[in-house]
Amino acid sequence: MMESGNALSCRFRAARRTGRIGLLPRLIGVLVVAGVGPFASVARAELQGDLEVLKMAAVKYRTNLDLLENWRGRLAMSSQFLRKEGNHLVECNIEFAYDKKTSSNRWTIHVNKDVKTAGGKEEPAEMPHRRAGLIRDGVHYQFMYDLGKEASPHTVTVGAKRFFEPGFHMGSFEPAYFLTHEGQDFDKYWLFLCENAKQPAIVGSLVRKGDRLMLINERAKQGLRSVCEINLAQGGNVERLETSLKRPELERTTAWTWTWEQVNGVWVPKEIRKDFVTTGEKPEEYHDRLTWTENAVNTPLAEDEFSLVKLGVRRDDVVYDTRTGSRYKIQGKEYPAPPGKEPPAEPPAEPAPGFRGSRLLIAAVSLLLLVVGAGYLFRHARVRRPQ
Repeated sequence: MMESGNALSCRFRAARRTGRIGLLPRLIGVLVVAGVGPFASVARAELQGDLEVLKMAAVKYRTNLDLLENWRGRLAMSSQFLRKEGNHLVECNIEFAYDKKTSSNRWTIHVNKDVKTAGGKEEPAEMPHRRAGLIRDGVHYQFMYDLGKEASPHTVTVGAKRFFEPGFHMGSFEPAYFLTHEGQDFDKYWLFLCENAKQPAIVGSLVRKGDRLMLINERAKQGLRSVCEINLAQGGNVERLETSLKRPELERTTAWTWTWEQVNGVWVPKEIRKDFVTTGEKPEEYHDRLTWTENAVNTPLAEDEFSLVKLGVRRDDVVYDTRTGSRYKIQGKEYPAPPGKEPPAEPPAEPAPGFRGSRLLIAAVSLLLLVVGAGYLFRHARVRRPQ
């Protein structure tokens, strides 16, 4: 399973083949004349609204990002892929740690369920397994094995580049990615937009209602539209982003929804949803969910937080370094032994050779002294006894 998957779930590979990945870049490519990112399409529009409010949102967003120093947590992730040919569901639990100063990331993904359904019949696509990764000092580590085979030696793969780009998939988990739009910071879009808002071509509007800001742009001839809802009271973060393409033969909509919570003064996600729907000749749907159960922000990190031990590597596991092609076994007392291969408990220390005999000798000498002493006292008492 591990060799063929390259740590990508079947769901992710299917999405890649069908063109789901890369849909947004292609959509943006139609929208964008100059600029970057999903909002660059508005950059050449006459944007109607108070641009100062959008600049304020950008400042709030950047301030919140700057406040984040480190982040640890746990969450549940599910991905559902719906097609005419059948459905695919993946569910997993994730534990992660991130340190901004050192650009370190560590994650552990327990894939609990990976099943396909076709013709009313459900069958496993992959067996439950564990995928872990580490980024430290610019080096990337990948560690995987099937659950139920923990006792077997496993391989840690080391590389100079990411094995998987961040995203909604089971290959890796980099939490800072989910504070952005597909890895790009929102404030850069908004500031670029403010600088170019007077250029004609696309109709756009910016509307404020209380603490919420709605940014809308559309290009009717191409059937393109995007809506971004920003919460000024929650760190200038985006609550919803929807992009859509509508044509007679095809409709595609991608919607991201964020729910935020403030932890230690920093706004971080509590839940993220991504829903993709396309109609036409080959209708498809994808539904991704991230639900955090624990969030710890800017708390002291353990010294071994980004170590191979924390990653789950055990003694006698094999390291394969793709940079050099070398292989070697993990050794060292700091690494735990695989389950069932722990060294036997040490028996109680035996007395030093001759120590038991020495104790017997001491006891015998002590007894002899007692007998001699008692005899001396008895004789001394008889000599002094009056006649």
